Amino acid sequence: MHKHNQKGFTQHLVSEIIRRWRMRAKHSELSAGFIPMIIMIILLIIVFFWFVYRRVAGSG
Repeated sequence: MHKHNQKGFTQHLVSEIIRRWRMRAKHSELSAGFIPMIIMIILLIIVFFWFVYRRVAGSG
């Protein structure tokens, strides 16, 4: 029921994280580790949603 809203919220959250990391990367030398960080965040989100989906599908 809330899947569409949840997806939009997640996309907003990810874009917010990316924006803050870009701002931080400008002032530091973390820009080299920026891409791996984003990949890790995306993977964590995918795994999280996969677990939620399996739990919801298993319950009913």
